[in-house]
Amino acid sequence: PHPLRPLFSHAGGSAALATGRTVFLTNVVNWFLSNIDRVIIGRVLNAYSVGLYNVAYNLASVPNTLLLGALQPTFLAAGAKLQDEPQRLAQGWLTGMACVLVLATPAAAVFALLSADLVALLYGPAWSETGWVLALLFVCLPAWACWGISTPVLWNTGRKHLEYMLQLPLLAVALPTWWFFAPSGIRSIAVISMGVIVARA
Repeated sequence: PHPLRPLFSHAGGSAALATGRTVFLTNVVNWFLSNIDRVIIGRVLNAYSVGLYNVAYNLASVPNTLLLGALQPTFLAAGAKLQDEPQRLAQGWLTGMACVLVLATPAAAVFALLSADLVALLYGPAWSETGWVLALLFVCLPAWACWGISTPVLWNTGRKHLEYMLQLPLLAVALPTWWFFAPSGIRSIAVISMGVIVARA
């Protein structure tokens, strides 16, 4: 029969708690770096600016989401098998990065060139400012993808805590920078966001 007494500790409990803490902190830092720019726009500027920027950010993240949705789980599983073979894991990572750069860089350039037309087609001329921001964020597509490909390497080499620890200083710099330049408009915020995405990669 199943024991009725509550179990307050078990073998592996502290390791599970440490992993959960790392996942939580990583998700919090990632959320701030991915969303706080829009919070600051809403606070400093207005709802119209948030809408313009948000449409650009959401459209720019679609190719990245599709690419990483296919590559990241595959690389995480393959990396788990190679975690005791760092040379092969490194070679796999370099191959993955090369594929991302070969595929994403030309696509990002084409998307950036067509962004103003895409916004005009989908939303109309009232949203033209979104096209400029969208072009800038499309240029970040290779950096976004490279950052996503690198995450499984950290987790498969026992350095999962570095994902949030390496990004905390970036958040400490980006947050006041976004706040300071927000009154200049969404173009300034987009330039800073581009720098943040590249720095994360």
